[in-house]
Order: sequence, then C-alpha cells, then structure tokens
Amino acid sequence: MKQILFKEWLGKNPEVMYGFRPNVSFVGKPFYEEQPIEVFDVEKMMKAMVDMGHINNRNINDTWPTKLSYGYGQGKLTVEASPYGSYKIICRRYIDDAEGNAVPMCRLVVPLVNDFNHRGPNDPGEEILAVKLYDKLKQINQEPIPAPNTKWHNEFVRFVYRFQKAVKLKHPTIMNYAGTVKLNDLNYLIVFKLKGFGNGGPMSTKTNEFLINLQYLPEKGLLRSWGYDVYSPNISWEYLPAPSEWDELFSPNQPESQITSCLLEIFMTY
Repeated sequence: MKQILFKEWLGKNPEVMYGFRPNVSFVGKPFYEEQPIEVFDVEKMMKAMVDMGHINNRNINDTWPTKLSYGYGQGKLTVEASPYGSYKIICRRYIDDAEGNAVPMCRLVVPLVNDFNHRGPNDPGEEILAVKLYDKLKQINQEPIPAPNTKWHNEFVRFVYRFQKAVKLKHPTIMNYAGTVKLNDLNYLIVFKLKGFGNGGPMSTKTNEFLINLQYLPEKGLLRSWGYDVYSPNISWEYLPAPSEWDELFSPNQPESQITSCLLEIFMTY
C-alpha cells in the first residue's frame, strides 16, 4: 500500500484523494471583475503618436492633451478624445464644402472604456493603440478626398431609411426604437424611448427620450448628424433638450457603410 505523506494529505478532501468523484474545477469570476478600474490615459496615447512623427507630407502642427492634428487646409487630419457623451476617439479629415470652406468630416470613431485592460490578455494599452491609430491615419491620408454633393436630396431620403433599419438592430440596451419623424425634406428625427418610463439623470431630472437628427445641407453639400437626450424635471412632464452628445459632418460621397459605422460607434458609447 502506497504511503501518503502528511503534506500530500493536508488540504485535499477524500473525494479527490480516493476518486469518489472527478476532480472538477469551477470557473470563477472573470479576472477584470476582481480588479480596480484602470483609466485609459489619452494624454499618454497622444504623446506616443507625437513621438512617431508626421504622417507622410503632413507635419504635426497642433498638440493638446486630448487633441492632435496633422497638416493644414484640405486633407488635414485630427485626432480628438471626444468631450461630448461617453469616452471615444474621433478622427476627422478636412474637406472643402460646396461654399469653399474647409470643414472637418468625421472619418473614424474608436470607442474607449476605462477598464480597457481587463477585457483580455491581448487588449491593447495606450502605446499599442497609438501605433494602430497612426497606421490607420496613414491609410486615410492616402485615400481620395471625398467631394461635397449639392444634389443628394433623393438619395438622402433613402439613406435615412437604410440608417433607421441599421440603428433599429444596433442601439444601447436601455433604449427601444420608437419611430422616425420627418420634419421636412431636409431634416429627420430618429426617436428612441428609454425603458422603464425614463431614466434618472443629473440634478433631479428624468431622461425620457434620445433623438438622432439627420440633416442634409444642400448649400454646403454635406450631411450633418447630432444626438441628444430629452429630459424633464422629475415633478413634471416638461420635455427639454440636453446638450448634444455628438455633432458631426459627413460627405455624401463617403461610403455609406463608413457613415453608418461612425454614427453607430458614437451612439453605442451612450
């Protein structure tokens, strides 16, 4: 009979030692649930991008803790940690509108979360994300610059229809799609109701709805979108608009999938 040392016996139950049942291992809580939140350091990411230098022929001309830009005029690239809504990085590229003014066109949205290092062992830190974003900006810089479109009226209506179908399938879980309202030929509202007859907001308010505005600007040849909460004081049903969570411009000549992707990524950070 095999002798069992005391150190082998100590800490093992009879089921494991004598085979009464298999040695089953149970999966505990995911690692990130047991760790403190790690704040994503945007300033550290921006510094890493500055250290990588200019992008092709576009030199770095403006650096702030939460914003970075490359070049001037048409084709200028900017990277900004959004001051509106939830945490995200928005990359914009400047184009000339139909009136000849340089305007920032939304080109890429990268959602961020503060516990970014807890989603898995391969989740990128600030420096890795900076490298990926820098490579993406180099690719964007080589793309043709989309032109404005002053004759997009009919296609705008079709875009609204296709976008509402996409956003009905993908939206924050605390909301339900409630419908699309035509204000006029150039303006549409996509309405979402918050579940549970509203959601508690700051300063003793209640958030009732979220509205996505889609607007075609024919004089500029651009598409504009912004989104905001509609709230009321808890003691009344007075509907008031909150500050916008985003306000972005797009060229109608951008790929439609690109416009839809940017807006959905922004919306999903709500």
